Amino acid sequence: MASVARLVGDLATAEDAVQDACLVALTRWPVEGQPDNPRAWLIGTARHKALDQVRREARRGLKEAAAVRDIGMPGPPESAGAVPDEQLGLIFMCCHPAFDPPTRVALT
Repeated sequence: MASVARLVGDLATAEDAVQDACLVALTRWPVEGQPDNPRAWLIGTARHKALDQVRREARRGLKEAAAVRDIGMPGPPESAGAVPDEQLGLIFMCCHPAFDPPTRVALT
């Protein structure tokens, strides 16, 4: 697991990849026979699975955006009437419940 974690830089991804490789080994080895070097086979399979996961996650945002476009869902609101983040932060700060009601700014 250490070599896979070193490759992908994420312990959770490496752990999932090693578990997937063990599952593949449990299903394939009884049918196909055990490889000459089982340890190397497990590490190689886990590395491939981890890299596949990293690549899949890297493309996820683009695929989700394409899916939203394909089904015609509205995207993020246009910035024409949007309130700048700094102004919105000030509004929320002035209305925070930690301030006494007379101190809060009324936004009506």
